[in-house]
Amino acid sequence: MKKPKIDVSRPTAPCVWIVTVDLQNRIRLTGEVAATVTWLQTSQSSLECMAILGQAGGIQLKPKAGNESMQVLEFIEQLRVRPPRADDAGTPRVSLSRLLATAWPVVIGVESNRFTLTIPASARKMGVLPAENGSVAVFGCGEVLEIWDARAWERHVRELGRERDSLLSRSLGNGDEE
Repeated sequence: MKKPKIDVSRPTAPCVWIVTVDLQNRIRLTGEVAATVTWLQTSQSSLECMAILGQAGGIQLKPKAGNESMQVLEFIEQLRVRPPRADDAGTPRVSLSRLLATAWPVVIGVESNRFTLTIPASARKMGVLPAENGSVAVFGCGEVLEIWDARAWERHVRELGRERDSLLSRSLGNGDEE
């Protein structure tokens, strides 16, 4: 039986995939993730990304190309020219430096109808994500691609369930405003 072709011209509804981490600490996703995560719609054989700690949990993957990447490079150049002093430890500049120090390069391999990536070693060592044979939840929605420890994802979603009505009314009424 022939597989149905996925129309990637418009993102689908948010999705989550539960995946087992393989022996090389990799995860493999089917091509259907590209129907949900818009920046995965590519003809390239690989995508260079940055993995950062997600705002709600897990890690978030972002493509390296883009305006945000240019701003980060500009900031890093400013740090080279004027490194922080010890008295700067409480400043937003050093806070941003901490955040950027906890970002990891990730390459997503793009094959016919499949995406493969290796979970960053530091994320595994920190306990943010599991190592081989662990389960992860991969969440996709628009430009958002997150990877969570499956148990942490389940706890997070249960907590969100208690706020469902409020989240729905805020999201429909005023976009994503708090």
